[in-house]
Amino acid sequence: MKFVRKIYILPLIWLVYSCAQPSLYKSVTKSGSNQIINNEIKEDSAMVAHLQPYQKQVHEIMNEVIGFTEEELKKGFPESKLGNLLADIIYVKAGQYSKTKIDFSLINTGGIRVNLAKGNITVGAIFEIMPFENQIVVLTLDGSQVHELFDYMAKRGGIPVSHARYTIYNSGAEDIFIGENPLDITKNYNLAISDYLADGGDDLLFLKNAKSRIDAGVKVRDAMLEFVREQTAEGKKISAVLEGRVKMK
Repeated sequence: MKFVRKIYILPLIWLVYSCAQPSLYKSVTKSGSNQIINNEIKEDSAMVAHLQPYQKQVHEIMNEVIGFTEEELKKGFPESKLGNLLADIIYVKAGQYSKTKIDFSLINTGGIRVNLAKGNITVGAIFEIMPFENQIVVLTLDGSQVHELFDYMAKRGGIPVSHARYTIYNSGAEDIFIGENPLDITKNYNLAISDYLADGGDDLLFLKNAKSRIDAGVKVRDAMLEFVREQTAEGKKISAVLEGRVKMK
């Protein structure tokens, strides 16, 4: 029985000792007040003068015309022209920068912030479409992971893809094609995607279990800017079509 008593005494000794020690945390009280920002606040002329040269440079950069489109390219569900265009850009640029054969690509519709207006395309317009610092990465997925991914896209009402197509049915994906061939569960596929999604964003946690990952070394936005400039240099206008990449059943 002496051994049993020692077992219960030790935690009691520790508790008494810890209570006797000075706390590592101290209570601190701070006060503050809210500052209402409205038209009554006077302009700081010195600060305006200081920022003026930088503002001019930013305007010049953002207003540079780098391309032209004859129609407004919109985002939307289940398939959209703007979504198709951006997925295609990620597909092309992922292959170029990673030096890897890409099987298909995608971009989340929520990551496309605004439509591309008809007419001149400026650098600022691209920043408005893609204001994030997302990088392009290439994931190697097995066939079952790819199927899970397409089911996820179907449940989201359709997500833009390139070099792939699928049909949404009963909140799942059917008739999944990668390139010109039906999805083969026994094969591995290289997917071009943003690092935000690859890291589990938008509840894509299973992508963190990809078989391998390559960082392409280019931002999605920079890939868009580069693509538009290249097309313009070749005398081409920016366009996209709806071609049944995502269907509803």
